[in-house]
Amino acid sequence: YVPAEVNEGVLQTMAMGARPYPMLPYMGLLHTAFGDHTADFLTGKEDAATTLADIEAAYTAAAREQGFLN
Repeated sequence: YVPAEVNEGVLQTMAMGARPYPMLPYMGLLHTAFGDHTADFLTGKEDAATTLADIEAAYTAAAREQGFLN
């Protein structure tokens, strides 16, 4: 593998010991909740408070279903 010039910043960050993004199973649930509920905010169909409440509810339900929350 020969990295492209565009990858230099990532490689330098890794060389300096940066910790990786915590891609644990529950983080995938959070990404899904954000992805499923952000469009209505971005298109003006919902305000930020409603969108965040929807994201929280979706994440909480999924995390409980998967056993990450009681």
